[in-house]
Amino acid sequence: MRWVGRSGSGEPVTELAASALSIGIEAAVAPALTAALVPPAERRHRAFVAAGVAAAGTLITHPAVWYGALALYPRIGVAPTLAVVETGAVLVEAALYCIVLPPSRALVVSLGANAASALLGAWLTW
Repeated sequence: MRWVGRSGSGEPVTELAASALSIGIEAAVAPALTAALVPPAERRHRAFVAAGVAAAGTLITHPAVWYGALALYPRIGVAPTLAVVETGAVLVEAALYCIVLPPSRALVVSLGANAASALLGAWLTW
């Protein structure tokens, strides 16, 4: 199943396209948030690692988010679907961000990166 995007072309948004967009967004947002949360001497290194963690985390969680959303949306609607699938993604990815950040800050970065990705994804697909 595919969702039709807002491009006006009527072309469906595929999982591959959505995954690539999510990786791009999260790999840009996560380093910026990480840099804001660590001491200046550690910013460059941790931000660089956070970009890799963002890409890897999205590759891991995106299929579950995509297919979970397809399964839940007709049953429970848009907002509850987003809440369920994105909460799962945020928690899994926060565990991965613990590679570069303490847990509370990892959760902040995961929430921020996933919020940016989810909001743009929802705008493009619904």
